[in-house]
Amino acid sequence: MITPAHVSDFYAAALPRAGYVVTGNLQLSQGGGPETLIEFTGHGYKGEIASLANYSQPGVNISGLGHRNVTTVEFMP
Repeated sequence: MITPAHVSDFYAAALPRAGYVVTGNLQLSQGGGPETLIEFTGHGYKGEIASLANYSQPGVNISGLGHRNVTTVEFMP
């Protein structure tokens, strides 16, 4: 099981090795469990990684995406 804490640990090490600068790495507890929010920049992009222990967005049901230990990665130019 890959928890938000595991995601935080992994990307805190992997992003700098790949040439990105981590600008924020927050550990939160909201909405039924721990969350991680990582912000980073590099290679002409800004990005954000969000990891939630319990994903419960009403009305959102994405095939193959469960509701526990969900992680998303977003790159923006």
